This record gives sequence, C-alpha cells and structure tokens, in this order.
Amino acid sequence: MTRKLMMLLLVMLATALDGLMGTDGVCRLAVIGFYAANEGLSIVENAALLGLPFPQALLAVLERMKQQGEDTEIKH
Repeated sequence: MTRKLMMLLLVMLATALDGLMGTDGVCRLAVIGFYAANEGLSIVENAALLGLPFPQALLAVLERMKQQGEDTEIKH
C-alpha cells in the first residue's frame, strides 16, 4: 500500500514540476512510463513463475535483470 501511495505522490510531484517548468507533461509521462514498464515486467515475471510459456530469450533477460537488481541491493 505504501509503495502505491509513493508512486502516486511521485506522479503528482512530476505534474507539479511540469507546471513550474512550463513543459507539456514530459516529467509526468516519464514517471508514469517508468512505473508502467516496471509493473509490466513484474506481471510477465510472475506469469513465467506460474509456468505460462514464454520465449527463452525473454526469460533469460528477466533473469539477468533480476540478478543485476539483487547485486545492486547487496552493494548498497
């Protein structure tokens, strides 16, 4: 729940930043695009874990991204 509220807060902040900078929603669209891609990858990863058939190349890329994320978390 907290994570979803933070996402909403960041979209609101990006919208306010667009208003201050006079841009036509560039920051807002960037934040929304990031979260949409993140959620989409999460859905694909969970579907693969459930056993739905996916191309091996896609599964390999997801596994590599997961390993990179875990490596980054360990370093911090």
